[in-house]
Amino acid sequence: VPYNNTGTLVIPDGVQHIPSRVLYGMRYEKIVVPASVTRISDRAFARALSKEIVFEEAPAGVEEKTLELTEGVFMDMSNLTELTLPARIGLLDFEGTNLVSSNRNLLKINIVGRPTPEQKANKEYYTSNNGVVCNYDGTELVFVPKYIKGTYTIPAAIQVIGEKAFTGCWELEGVVIKDNVKKIKSEAFSRCLALTSVEFDYNGGSLEIESKAFYECTNLYSIELPKQLQYLGSYAFGYTPKLTTVTINGSSNAILE
Repeated sequence: VPYNNTGTLVIPDGVQHIPSRVLYGMRYEKIVVPASVTRISDRAFARALSKEIVFEEAPAGVEEKTLELTEGVFMDMSNLTELTLPARIGLLDFEGTNLVSSNRNLLKINIVGRPTPEQKANKEYYTSNNGVVCNYDGTELVFVPKYIKGTYTIPAAIQVIGEKAFTGCWELEGVVIKDNVKKIKSEAFSRCLALTSVEFDYNGGSLEIESKAFYECTNLYSIELPKQLQYLGSYAFGYTPKLTTVTINGSSNAILE
């Protein structure tokens, strides 16, 4: 692909594979990916200057095909502020694959379209809620873009904050967790280095906090846990050197590890 081309790149229908680094650093403002594509290899779009990537849906009556995304496909795309992915990507490891790493301006990831019939039957696909990635029915928050800023309020539909969902959100300063949340999984907020405020707004329900949920939140000074806390896992606040006060608001029967 010519390096200095700009404008819109429409990948021809019928293409099934976008090879590794084929669009690395390209200057296209917009890239359109047809429904025929079933694999995008390592760093295919990395460092591209595109502001928008569009994934086309299969025509009505035609089944979607699984789209495999590998290591670092969208990493370091400095002009990308919002990324919309098709549901046919199925389940993947956002954190482990560095899929969108080093995208300092990426603040929203949306999931749209239809999963494949097999993904739908097995409930192995994602949805989204105002720019964050959720499980198939929207009750578990799975992944948050790493450069969200300020204070984030967990959406009302969320019951579970997933493992490593916020890991490494360097500029997250505060989080508000309301009583719709029943569980905070392991390492959910680990290495949120700017996090100074965690507010639990609970009037009922119950809460479990798994191991290392707030591990290495090095600027967290104090935290007040709700009386609805039922379980606190080991090292939930491990390696938080500035944390001097942990209190429980009212009496609690929480199991502490």
